[in-house]
Formats: sequence, C-alpha cells, structure tokens
Amino acid sequence: MSEITIASYTAIIGASLLVISQILQRFLIEPIQEYRKLRGDIAYTLIMYAVVPVMENDPDFRGIAHKHKEHLRSLASNLRRHIEIIPFYGLFSILGIVDSKKRVIKASQSLVGWSNSVRRNSEKHRDSVADVLGIDWRGKID
Repeated sequence: MSEITIASYTAIIGASLLVISQILQRFLIEPIQEYRKLRGDIAYTLIMYAVVPVMENDPDFRGIAHKHKEHLRSLASNLRRHIEIIPFYGLFSILGIVDSKKRVIKASQSLVGWSNSVRRNSEKHRDSVADVLGIDWRGKID
C-alpha cells in the first residue's frame, strides 16, 4: 500500500471515530447527565421548599406558593420527559445508570401531589419523592 492510501484510511477511520463519539456524546451521555442534574435539582428543592408551609403567615405567601407549585410541576414533567429522551432507557435502568420507569413515574406523581398540597400535608409527598429516588435530603448519618 502506498503512503497516500494509508493516510487516507487513517483519516477516514479517525473521522468515523469522531462522528461515532459525537453521536454517543449527544444522544446517550448528555441526556443521562441532564437526568443526573435533574435529580440534583430535586434534592435541592426538597431542602429549599421544606420551609414553605412554615411561611403561611408571610403576606407574600400566596405568590411564593404559586411559584413553588409551578416549579414542582416543572420538575415532575422533566422527570417524565427524560424517560422519552434517553435512548435504551430500560437497559440503562437495568444497569442502574438511571432509575426505573416505575420509580420515575412514582416520583413524578409525588411531585405533582406535593404541588397540589404546598399549603398543607406536603411532607408525605416530599418524603415519597426522596424515598423513591433514594435522595437523603434530611442528612441522616448512619
């Protein structure tokens, strides 16, 4: 083989590997990273919104509660969205890379329940979200 042929093959193989790695990055790795970030956002929300019922005497409570409701529903919607976005979701859940569809749907339902009960009895929904997703938001030390 001539040097030009070898260089051509090397360039084609290199370009092919680049394209394959970009496809894997864009369609597999990034959606999974976004899902992990969403779990982090939910952990953050569990801590930050735990104080909302205590704020009921605050004159701005109605506006704050409305914002919290919207945010909680957005988190619930995004959880379900990731089931559709991540290719081979079932395989990744079996491998433990993402939560099972059943757990994600349950967490999403609990987030919606929490948004519906921001003013009252929201603790059971918060605890359900944390339990289903395995988030220790209370900082328990064993």
